[in-house]
Amino acid sequence: MGQKLERIYQDRSKAEELKLKVDFSDHQNLRLIAPKEKDLRRTLHEGIYFQFTMSRHHFHIHAVVNRVQIDNQVLESVFPTVFHPVKPPKSVAAQAAPKPFLEGSVVVHRVQQSNVRQIKYLMVLIQEISVQVDMGFITNVVQVFAPDRWDDKREVEGYKRDEERVNKSLSESSAVMAAAKGQKMFIDFLHLSPIKVHISFSMDNPGSGDDGSSAVAPVEFIATLLKSIGVVLTDVQDVELRLSYFELTSRSMTEKQLLTSIRKHYTAQALKQVYALILGLDVLGNPFGLVNKVKDGVFDLFYEPYQGAVQGPEEFAIGVAFGVRSLVSHTVGGLFGAVSRITGTVGKGIAKLTFDDKYQRDLATSKDPKNVGEGLVKGTKGFLGGILHGVTGVVTKPFEGAKSSGVKGFFKGVGKGVIGLVARPVGGVFELASSTFQGISNTADLDAEVVRLRCPRFIDPSKVVHPYNLHNATGNFFLQLIDTGKFSQTDVYFAHSGILEKPKIVVIVTNKHVILMEEGGISFIDKGELKSPWSSELKGILQVQEYQSRDGPAIQFVLKSFKKTFFASKSQEHEMKAFKAPNKAAREYVIHKVKAAIDRFCPPSHK
Repeated sequence: MGQKLERIYQDRSKAEELKLKVDFSDHQNLRLIAPKEKDLRRTLHEGIYFQFTMSRHHFHIHAVVNRVQIDNQVLESVFPTVFHPVKPPKSVAAQAAPKPFLEGSVVVHRVQQSNVRQIKYLMVLIQEISVQVDMGFITNVVQVFAPDRWDDKREVEGYKRDEERVNKSLSESSAVMAAAKGQKMFIDFLHLSPIKVHISFSMDNPGSGDDGSSAVAPVEFIATLLKSIGVVLTDVQDVELRLSYFELTSRSMTEKQLLTSIRKHYTAQALKQVYALILGLDVLGNPFGLVNKVKDGVFDLFYEPYQGAVQGPEEFAIGVAFGVRSLVSHTVGGLFGAVSRITGTVGKGIAKLTFDDKYQRDLATSKDPKNVGEGLVKGTKGFLGGILHGVTGVVTKPFEGAKSSGVKGFFKGVGKGVIGLVARPVGGVFELASSTFQGISNTADLDAEVVRLRCPRFIDPSKVVHPYNLHNATGNFFLQLIDTGKFSQTDVYFAHSGILEKPKIVVIVTNKHVILMEEGGISFIDKGELKSPWSSELKGILQVQEYQSRDGPAIQFVLKSFKKTFFASKSQEHEMKAFKAPNKAAREYVIHKVKAAIDRFCPPSHK
């Protein structure tokens, strides 16, 4: 096999007048023999293809990106994915091979004694894409790139640069402006393909919370009311924008002029699609999307039988069945999806009036039901929960506010309880309707759901983005779900390790706690709830060590414990907790990380 590959390669090399020789005898260690002897490394890139060829008068670049998906790195988000290609219809996918998401090719003619660059051919093809963004994602991106503060040194440097520009002579300024115009180029043929974008946007910000610093004052109430109206009038889901292609032939211009022409073209195309955004509002039920779904169903009703008739009688019958199924599913899914969007958007607006951040966050990040059964269960649970929390909130909210913010928090809690007494049951009614209709819509919908490709990245409080670490991402994912997010708002992940296989027991170490968790088949795609049978504050741990129990090797925690006695109110004792851990490496890792966390996060008075 190696000799055959060598012969094919040498024949191709001769045909292209190349003087390269490669030794294929050892497939693990390829070597370049001529013109220089060097080691070669073989790599495989399934997602990206790049080719560059150059001759005396031309150079050619061909690049292909098969698939790109950008996931939202915030676990509690409205949209798990921010950007991904849209899968083609099944009828198209069955007849043709999958096309790359992005493909570009350019051929440039090189003229040595001319300052004019000649583009013989430039073409860019892009497939249908989906962009899904919520306000929480935008806020996080702005926080990453925004400077922490504007210091005086930076302001002085900016002033000096402006002063230098003012003091330049007119001739120097003219030279700079001439250079800024860019190099002239002649375009023989340029084509940018049409773009079809599915846009979804939500005003919800699940990552924001209430810091307890503001009371229920008239100003805050009006601001919240306006915000709730904003949610109703700005949430859109799966709105289609169709931008026409851009093409130039036999044109002379600079690079800046070319970019300006492209920008103006797509801006004009987007402005023509404003009606799609207005008719795509969730509060209206996205009538534009409903019409498109019915249109796709009618198209499949006629196109699928026609495609089958070309191949044979049996395929014609299959095409008829698939066409009817597509029409029914698109029509039913579109109608019930429209009603679900209307009721869901109104429900989110009412949720803003409850001033309950946890309720708003749970409602915004809840997973859509996959079928009618899940929709009924979710809706009923939301309806009964709305009544229960609305009634009990009148009593519990004032006490919760007093516990966190004293007298001011108490009166704030009274306001929350009174508003929630009305808003929570009403919101529960809309949640019941929305979930039920969404379940019916998803039952009829044939489109597959796009999910995250991996756990969201763990970003520590320093905000420094490190290379992706699956171990840390998985541990932080577990921490967010334990006891319905009990530790998600207060603790920061530090380390974790499994100590037992059956049942799967995991120890998670944070900046405040050591948590024992039982893993039960939870994945980052289908989030669930994880229970913690035991946890302890770091400051309550006196010692952690290996321990030989009757069941085998274990990890033992020596904890502070206070016990009431007859002669004294409290007396300090030591409590022992041991957990089976047969794996020596896991035991040593957990003990090391717990000690490291105590040394790092606990003040000396607690050690």
